Amino acid sequence: MPIIIASIIRHLLTLAAGSLITIGVSEGDASNLVSALEPIVGGAVLYAGSQVWSLRDKQAPRRK
Repeated sequence: MPIIIASIIRHLLTLAAGSLITIGVSEGDASNLVSALEPIVGGAVLYAGSQVWSLRDKQAPRRK
């Protein structure tokens, strides 16, 4: 049960953070943030993919 409560709290904090950011950022600033985040998100996706690939490769049975 504590895992479920922690998950709910984490999601509520994420919702609150997103709401505060939305209130405090103007439309022009938001478009600049989006264009700056595209390469960062792309890099993060590639990094996560390589980590998953590495973990799956290590868990696969070794062939001799």
